[in-house]
Amino acid sequence: MSGFPYDLCDEVLNAGPACEGDAAGLFTGPDSFEPEPDHEREAREEKAKAVCRVCPARAACLAYALAVSPEAGIWAGLTIDELREVAF
Repeated sequence: MSGFPYDLCDEVLNAGPACEGDAAGLFTGPDSFEPEPDHEREAREEKAKAVCRVCPARAACLAYALAVSPEAGIWAGLTIDELREVAF
């Protein structure tokens, strides 16, 4: 694997990520202008993590997320806080 985010992104896309299409909203939640109650966020995140558990792109997604340090979303089955714990 290359260390360049563009190459890592290509690896994710080439692996056939399960988050493409209709499931994409699970990973990001509502836009920043819509409040999301904690119980709804937790339920959405659990659904997203279930998609990640069977995703063929999970390893590539984790490498990409660790390289770019996203500020929101579910990446490779991890919330941003969980991803930060893995990074340190």
